[in-house]
Amino acid sequence: MRTALLALVAACSFQPGRAPQATDDALQVDVAVNDAPGDSTTTADAHPDAPATTCTQGTCIAAGGSCNGSTCEIVAQNGQTVDCPPTSGCSVSCPNDNQSCRVGMTCGALGDCEFHCTADHSCDAASTLKCDSGSTCEVFCVGDHACKDLTIDCRPGATCIYHCCGPSACTGIFACNGTGCMIGSPTCT
Repeated sequence: MRTALLALVAACSFQPGRAPQATDDALQVDVAVNDAPGDSTTTADAHPDAPATTCTQGTCIAAGGSCNGSTCEIVAQNGQTVDCPPTSGCSVSCPNDNQSCRVGMTCGALGDCEFHCTADHSCDAASTLKCDSGSTCEVFCVGDHACKDLTIDCRPGATCIYHCCGPSACTGIFACNGTGCMIGSPTCT
């Protein structure tokens, strides 16, 4: 183990007594190595400006989902609003024709949320998706007429990406309001 660490340090131009210089784009990885097998610990910190997302089981369950790693996975209930918890990774499935994600959706502050509008007429009917400050929202409008008449309220500091992939998706009075709005690729794969 020590030989591998020494080879890694040498390959990285290690200079004793001098701390490595970090840049804003660097991914910082700290590794603690111990002599005993199985005692090594690895932690990784993402870009310092990016919010860390977590999934808190109680908060996710209260939102109607379940945690899968750091993501709260929610299957939208018919005729119900969908609220992704703040500071959470969140993936919402809108699977039912004419019923899913039609009453309103929210991505909480500093959240990283995906909405999969796969059913016909899902995420439509003058519904609103509110992406709170600091959040990243991505909407995949796959079903026939998915996201028709949807309004995306992209709050200051939020990033809102929408993909119009299905037949007649993102039609009617569809709108994304805010400076963080971006159209994504026309494919949803």
